[in-house]
Amino acid sequence: MEEEAIYKTKVAEKQNFRKQQEIQKLLEEFAYDMKLANKSPATIYRYRLTMKDYLKFCDELKVTVQEVGRRQMKLYLQSMEKLAPKTVHSRLAAISSFYAWMIREELIDSNPAKLVNKPKVGKRLPQYPSDDEVQKLIQFCRGNKKTFIAVAVEILAESGLRISELVNTRFGDVKEGITKDNRLFYSLNVIGKGDKERQVPISPALKQRIKSLEDELKEQGYTVEFLFPGNKLKGHITDRQMRAHLHNCWTASGQTSYSPHKLRHFTGTHLYKEHGDLYLVAKVLGHSNVQTTTIYSHIDIGSLAERLQMTQSREAKPEEKSTTADNVPTSAKK
Repeated sequence: MEEEAIYKTKVAEKQNFRKQQEIQKLLEEFAYDMKLANKSPATIYRYRLTMKDYLKFCDELKVTVQEVGRRQMKLYLQSMEKLAPKTVHSRLAAISSFYAWMIREELIDSNPAKLVNKPKVGKRLPQYPSDDEVQKLIQFCRGNKKTFIAVAVEILAESGLRISELVNTRFGDVKEGITKDNRLFYSLNVIGKGDKERQVPISPALKQRIKSLEDELKEQGYTVEFLFPGNKLKGHITDRQMRAHLHNCWTASGQTSYSPHKLRHFTGTHLYKEHGDLYLVAKVLGHSNVQTTTIYSHIDIGSLAERLQMTQSREAKPEEKSTTADNVPTSAKK
């Protein structure tokens, strides 16, 4: 009896091992198809981490991902109760995408992630630095011979690039053109999410600073290709290195450290304040869906208050005139 139990245990372990290998193979195929669909490396990495956590949970329940139903998904939701709703929402989205892919591959018939309710995620207004804070950071970088960081901050604040787009920017991406009324303008050619290309206008002053940075790098012996080179021969610095440089400069300047994405919010907010055009903001920031950009329409409460006051004052004027006329004595009216 004891030998039979040991044998059954070994058989079960082998079967479980094979199942794990099959799932890992499926995950690799899923990740490969995501890459073919032009999903960003960051998205693929995030999905991998989520699926690793999910597989561990399934293993604890002694079920495969194919065997998961509504009850197991509810248990998975309960296991994440201490996490922020946004994190839970993001993880469920990744798992749902994996199951949707399995349905397309005809490996399963239904998506268990669709059987549970996702937590509601409240919309928060984005935080971003003030004009004074950004200018103080730029001046600090220039004063401490950190020219390339000063240029990086100016590009982020003026054009709203993502950090990955910033570090991949080449000097050859700086373009010039002529407007319909024959005025010279400059722009950056940007390859964004999903390898989508867009052009972002930059000021003549920023174009000149980029040129000065190029000259400085040449003098230091760099093979000039990228604005922010990784070494003197080839390549560029990583997202993480750029984030670290920016964080160190924020801190050294005696200010709150804002992430590069906060500078993107800075750009979006200023564009909306100046132009009031969400489509324009979406084009500059590289949002494929204008709905993503609507958050900036909720930010400028100061301008909104001013407009409301103007409207209210205009509406009040006729009433004021009417009241004055009614108070005029009858003899005066005649």
